Amino acid sequence: MRVYNLREGLSAADDCLPDRFLDEPIGSGAWSGQRIDRQLFTDVVKAYYRMMGWDHEGRPLYETLVDHHLEWVVEDQHFEKI
Repeated sequence: MRVYNLREGLSAADDCLPDRFLDEPIGSGAWSGQRIDRQLFTDVVKAYYRMMGWDHEGRPLYETLVDHHLEWVVEDQHFEKI
């Protein structure tokens, strides 16, 4: 799915939340009045990339593609497009 999204032009820049989720406080519940910390959110996204076997730009590493039997992405030169 990630390779498809990258091929279609989506990138790490699209792995974000709308500004209102980061700027406006939560309206109700246990976290009422709190905001999502931008830096913490960025750090969590980077950690997720590492856990998924992706580089810092959210692109799957070659080893990850092979591990998931997606080496054809490289062999068919789709990987160069992402």
